[in-house]
Formats: sequence, C-alpha cells, structure tokens
Amino acid sequence: MSTFRPHRPRPSLTLSRMPEMPVSPPTPGQPRTYRDTDPVAVWGFVLTFVLWPVGLVLCLVALRRVRRTGHGGWGLAVAGVSLCTLAAIVTALASALVVVRTDLPAPWASGAGTRTDAAVVDQVAQDLADDLTARYEKAGEWPDDPGHRVVDDVRAEAYRTDDELCVDATRGDYRVSLVAGELRTGSGCADRGFALTFRAAGTQDAAAQEQDRQAALVDELRARADLVADRSSLDGKPDLGLRHADRADLEVCSAVTVTWDHLDDVDAREALYRLLQEVDGDVRMTTYTDDFQDFELHDPSWDPFARRLLALDADCWRGGYVGPDGPNPVLPPLWTAPLTQAVRDADDARAAGVKAGDPAAIALTEAQQDEEEAQVTAALAART
Repeated sequence: MSTFRPHRPRPSLTLSRMPEMPVSPPTPGQPRTYRDTDPVAVWGFVLTFVLWPVGLVLCLVALRRVRRTGHGGWGLAVAGVSLCTLAAIVTALASALVVVRTDLPAPWASGAGTRTDAAVVDQVAQDLADDLTARYEKAGEWPDDPGHRVVDDVRAEAYRTDDELCVDATRGDYRVSLVAGELRTGSGCADRGFALTFRAAGTQDAAAQEQDRQAALVDELRARADLVADRSSLDGKPDLGLRHADRADLEVCSAVTVTWDHLDDVDAREALYRLLQEVDGDVRMTTYTDDFQDFELHDPSWDPFARRLLALDADCWRGGYVGPDGPNPVLPPLWTAPLTQAVRDADDARAAGVKAGDPAAIALTEAQQDEEEAQVTAALAART
C-alpha cells in the first residue's frame, strides 16, 4: 500500500527577481587588478588634463559609483576633482586678468574698449585732471609738471589754453578727452581746440611772466629817469678837440644817472640793460649793450658794472648831456682831454711801435694803461 504525498512545487530557478547584494571591497591584503578599478574614474582623471569640465563631471560620477559598488578608483576620482578645482580657479583668475588689462589681439581691442577699458581710461584721465586742478587751486598757479602719465598702459597727456585744462587719454583703440568734467570719446584735445601741451603752455606762461617782469623793471626805471630828465638837458658843449661824438639821448643818460644811486640793486642794473636793448639802434653810444656780461649785472661787488656805467656816463658827457649836478661829472681826465692832432699822431706812432715790438713803445703803452686804471679807480671812488 502506497503512502500519499502531497504535491509540492519546486522552487523557481529564475534569478531575475533576486535582490542585488552589495559587493564588499576587497580586504586590505588582497591584490587589486585593473578590472577592479572603475573605468569612469580612469576616464575622468585622464580628461582632467585635456578637458577639465568634462573630467570634473566624470570624477564626481565615479565617486558615487565607487561608493556604491565598492570598486577601485576612489583615489583617482578624488585626485581628478582636486585638479579640476585647481584648473577652475586658475581659469577664473586668468579671465579676470584679461578683463582688467587690454593686451588683447587687435580684433578684440575695440570690444574691450567699449567694456572694461573705457572705465579704466576714463578714470586715469579724471585722476590726472583732478591732480593738476587741485594743485592749481592750492597754489594759485599751474604746477611745474610735465602733464603726462602712464598708468596701467593708459597714456594720458594734459593740454592747456590759458586756465582751461584738457586731458587726452588712450589705451589700445580707445581714446577719450576730458574738458571741465565732460568726457568725449573718439576725439583728442587737439580736436577740441587745445594746441599746446601742458608743459608747452607752462613754458609759454613762464616766458610771458619773464617779459612782464622785464617790462616792469624798465617802466620803473623810466619813471625815475623822467624825474631826472626834468632837471637835465642836452645843452652841454664839451671841448672834444678833433673827437666827434653823437648827440646823447636824454632818457638814456637820465637813466644812467639814476642807476648810480642803485648799484647794489641787481634789478636796477638789469633794468638799465633792458632799456639799452630797447633803444639800441636808435641811440648811438660807443659802449654797446651787447658788451654787457652776465657777471657784470649780477656780481655782488658791482665793480664790473660800475666800470661799464662810468663809460656810459662819459658817452653822455661827450654827447652834451648835462645832469642835475652840472655839466662836469667825475670822469677820468684821460677820457675828457681834448683830442689834438699832436696827441693823435703820438698815439699812432706808439701803436706802430707796439706792433713792431719796440720796447719803448710797449713800456709807454703799459704806463698809459696803468695811469688810466688809476684814474678810473679814483673816479669810481668819488662816484660811489
């Protein structure tokens, strides 16, 4: 008799419904082969050096895959992420530098000028204008400054007409001019009617100031000379013998008389020199103004200038000038002695002997020179 066994279904061998079990990472001592390393980590690390944005994405994906599957490649993925981050920082800094500076290829220059260059160039122009204007307002005159700057490759040049300032600034293809706070792109200061650079305008101003100073000195001397001329005349008739003298100029000779009282004043000496320059050609005097030397005008001892002044005084006396003190000024006797024919013949003979090397003629000439020097020294002592 057989035993009844109930039918039991056999377990299914289908694996499609089996749960996915995590694979534990290999033990520390177990060797790992290339097939254990996640390929995404490998490709992400490689692309870090070629195209870092793609490499960064792959390395981040690889980190998730390695954490989930336990495969190798975690170190490669971390290294790739680090390198990509560094590459991103370097790229950002380089981009910022390109934006700030304008060392761009020519096709990009105009575009940069309409973006960042404009702000930089405008600011440099404004800074230069503010600096020069502030110094002018503080001192009451424009500073002695070249008027140009080079800042961040921006070349700025100042121009000036009278008291109006213009600053011209350029970098690359971008150009701007600034006048009274008004910026105008694409045009320079020359286009706006400014012909002189700041330095040239300063030189012109200095020349004008010097001319005004000299004119003021001459005007002051002429005013003093007019007072002396009212008490002077050209009525003198000195005995010159054979010597001929041109008629003196009342204004010039009165100015010479005035200057004797101001030998210590350098400005007074210069005033007479400037006056003689103005009348040179109209007034004939044997002592020409071109003979004046700078040391004669500015030597504190005034002796060289006084000697020149004494010669001018003699010219005035020969021309008939009679000053407030009378017709006979203190002059060296050799300068006032009448020229006779005998004196002229003796001078000619002595000059010929000196030219021929005659010791007696040379000695006589030296003696006359010593005598004249002694008379000039005595006359200067009496006049001063």
